[in-house]
Amino acid sequence: MTPGGGTKFKEFALTSFAVDHPTTVVVMAAFLAIVGIGSYVTIPKESAPEIVVPNIIVNTIYAGVSPGDM
Repeated sequence: MTPGGGTKFKEFALTSFAVDHPTTVVVMAAFLAIVGIGSYVTIPKESAPEIVVPNIIVNTIYAGVSPGDM
């Protein structure tokens, strides 16, 4: 409790900075968006990359038994 009778809340500095400086936050967001789009465009890409999917096949023969019992 504070002397005035109210409660003191803990303040997160980054949130307070963002509220006090909205223009800076918008400029930084725009800068990050532009850099991100530029990075995405310049990344080398293959049109049809070869993807190897590992498969394991197990075959058992046991007549009269359900797969759950195997």
